[in-house]
Amino acid sequence: MDSSRCCLSFVPLCILCCLTFQLYSAPLPVLDEHRNSIPLSRPGFDPLPYPDFPLPARQGHKGHAFQSLDVSDFEDIPEVKAEYRHYSGKAGQEYLERVLRRGEPYLPFIHSVIRRMDLPWELAYLPIIESAFIPSAVSRSGAAGLWQFMMNSIHPYDIRVNKWLDERRDFWKATHGALEKLETNYSVLGDWLLAIGAYNCGLGHMQRAIKAAGTRDFWTLARKGYLPAETAAYVPRFLAVSRFASYPGRFRLPLQWDEQTWTRIDVSGPVHLNRLADAADVPLRILAEANQELNQPVTPPQIRGYRLKVPQEYADSITRALNNEDLSLMDLDTYTIQQGDTLYALSMHYGVSTDLLLEFNPRLDPRRLMIGSEVLIPLAAPMPPYAGPEERSRILQYEEVDQYRVQPGDTLSSIGRRYNTSAAELAFNNQLNIDSLIHPGMLLKVPVHGIAREEKR
Repeated sequence: MDSSRCCLSFVPLCILCCLTFQLYSAPLPVLDEHRNSIPLSRPGFDPLPYPDFPLPARQGHKGHAFQSLDVSDFEDIPEVKAEYRHYSGKAGQEYLERVLRRGEPYLPFIHSVIRRMDLPWELAYLPIIESAFIPSAVSRSGAAGLWQFMMNSIHPYDIRVNKWLDERRDFWKATHGALEKLETNYSVLGDWLLAIGAYNCGLGHMQRAIKAAGTRDFWTLARKGYLPAETAAYVPRFLAVSRFASYPGRFRLPLQWDEQTWTRIDVSGPVHLNRLADAADVPLRILAEANQELNQPVTPPQIRGYRLKVPQEYADSITRALNNEDLSLMDLDTYTIQQGDTLYALSMHYGVSTDLLLEFNPRLDPRRLMIGSEVLIPLAAPMPPYAGPEERSRILQYEEVDQYRVQPGDTLSSIGRRYNTSAAELAFNNQLNIDSLIHPGMLLKVPVHGIAREEKR
């Protein structure tokens, strides 16, 4: 065979190999492969590829085609170009890589909900802007969770906030609520850019801006000052990050191969996550991170309809542990009330909130503790007995301190045991109440080598 024939026969093989690599280089399809793409027309706009990037390789996937916003159509919009430049730089790439890694447990679930609701699949990347995929994130204005719900916007979406729960941090419920909110915005406004902008500034604000400007073009509203500056920047940033995140292989970002599958299990009574993790042989970190709506690592004692979120692979072992009547998933102790006792002092010693004590002792009147009556104390771990009112007079102030970053599943009691101190002392030295909420990432003062001195009173 001559050399020219060899070269010609080799070319199709190279093309086939390249196409095969491109087909499986990312989990989602290129925009023009979406059978149900949603056109976003703008009069006189002729989209051209962003010149700083090569034309993207075609990529495919198996399964149902998602709806798409066709975000590539906006690549020559100046505001979007600026965001592209930022996220294509070293700092932007490193940020997206961190955030996408953090979002790996949640993205498959979010995409599954989007698929069922038949919404644009790019909406899954809105939490990159909202919370950087941190379920415990709280903004300066008080918005919380992956999707940053405000307290005044939770009521239509079955999201509860009470002394036990803040379901704005529940990735399952908040995802459903946020996507329903976006769907409503689109049904009212008829344009996805406006709907996404309204997620930031509010549907009413967006409607007023449209009426005042006499146009429904997002870019006109943004450029002429009819929208808040934050909203004007919010939409182009979303278009940029969703483009990068949707096709990570093209932009040297991490690919997600393993998809986490979640399920929910009904829990009818108080269960301490530490105990459940031990009984079901499940890493505590997984339970704590999956259920960050809990204000303390105990499922609500008397709240009906609470469902614990767990990875599917652990569902059977967790169900067996919950159904095992011989297994105690919450230790209980009793204390006999003495002269001078207060419920607050008991909570300080045992490292549990006064609310939890009242839940386990519904007939207890915290203003009139009867001497000789018994109080049921829920415990996550064995604790030394409370010595009575005299114990309150020995609160220690740390002489030398170090900093400890709170981890998922931590409580004041568990941190105190680690550093040979008490929950009460930790609370005192960090200007906290014993039932204050602590969240992953918080920095607490802890004693260095257990060295402390008694506070002068």
